[in-house]
Amino acid sequence: MIGAGMVDRNSVYLALEEMVKYGSDLTQMHTLVAYFAFPSEAAARQAAAELKRREGVESELFTLPPPWWQALFVKPRYAVHGTRLLIPTSDEIIRLTDVFNAVAKQCGGVYARWEAKLVR
Repeated sequence: MIGAGMVDRNSVYLALEEMVKYGSDLTQMHTLVAYFAFPSEAAARQAAAELKRREGVESELFTLPPPWWQALFVKPRYAVHGTRLLIPTSDEIIRLTDVFNAVAKQCGGVYARWEAKLVR
């Protein structure tokens, strides 16, 4: 899988170049996976619902437990992995990155990055 971080638009161009370099056909549909983290399960569920409503993103929620040495003092965080089929163009991925950042901020979380499997 090849992907890019949340705000560096140049990394989107570089990731797409790498996908082509390794044989991916960018004219075909790809599954984009986006990664988010939230401070509560409620925030993660709210973000998943908003991603579905705004962009048709299917999401899975996961608990991110704190390290063992912090387990008694720190609450777990929650991850959302969102997937969506698309033809990976720089414009579309940058547009989605803006949406993903907005949804994460609205729900009190962070959008970390995206990745996509190569399609030949």
